[in-house]
Amino acid sequence: MHRIAFLLVPGVHLLDLAGPAQVFSTAARDGLPYRLTYIADHPAGDGSGGDGSRGDGSRGEQCDVVTAQGVALRAPAAWPDLTRDDIVVVPGWRWAAPREADARHAPPVSPGAARRLAGHHAAGGLVASVCSGAFALAHAGLLDGRRCTTHHELQDALARRHP
Repeated sequence: MHRIAFLLVPGVHLLDLAGPAQVFSTAARDGLPYRLTYIADHPAGDGSGGDGSRGDGSRGEQCDVVTAQGVALRAPAAWPDLTRDDIVVVPGWRWAAPREADARHAPPVSPGAARRLAGHHAAGGLVASVCSGAFALAHAGLLDGRRCTTHHELQDALARRHP
C-alpha cells in the first residue's frame, strides 16, 4: 500500500489539495494501492507536533488548518511513518500578495516539516508540490540545481529566493 500524505499548511488552497486528492482517491477506488493521509503543519511549530499551539501529535491529536477559502480542515499534527514507497504532496497556499513573495514572506511550513520533506526525499521517497508548494520544496533544499515551475505570479520570486 502506498501512502499519499498531503501536508496542510495555513492558507492552503482547496483546489491545490482537492485536485491531486481526487486523482489518488479515484485510483484507490479503482483498485490501485493508495491510501490518503493528511498532516497538519503550522509555521510556528517544529513539525514534530511538539509545540504547545497544536498538541504534541504523539497521541493522535487533531489540529485545524484554515484554508485560503476559510474552510477549516482537521488533520493529525504527527507525521506518519513513511516508507520510500510513499508520496508526500505539498499543495499550494495563498500569499499575502503574489508580487510581495520575497524574503519577507517565508513559506508557511515549519522547520520540522522542511526537514521531514528533505529526509523523505533522501530516503528515496517521492516529494511533489502543486503551485506555490514549490517554495516548500525549495525551502527544504529539494530543488537545488533543478528546474521547476510554480504559479506564474510567483516564478520571479521563486527564482530570486532559490536560484
